[in-house]
Amino acid sequence: MDKAIFDLNNYIKIDLAIIDGRIGQHGSHLRGGKQFVPGKNLIIAGYDALEVDRKGAEILGHQWQDIEHLNIK
Repeated sequence: MDKAIFDLNNYIKIDLAIIDGRIGQHGSHLRGGKQFVPGKNLIIAGYDALEVDRKGAEILGHQWQDIEHLNIK
C-alpha cells in the first residue's frame, strides 16, 4: 500500500492538499480508531502534499518517519 500511495503521488501532481481534521482519531486514521476527546477541530492545508501528510501524521500521534510512504525517496 505504501508504494502504491507513493506511485500515485508521483503520477498525479497535487496542487493543494487538505486534511479535514475536525474529528480526529487518536493514533490512527483507520475506522474503529479511538476518537480524540475533545476533537482536534482543525483543518490542515498546503501546496506540498507530503508536508501536509507528515503534519497530519504527527497530529494523529505518529512519528512520520515511521510511515513508509512518507519516507520513500
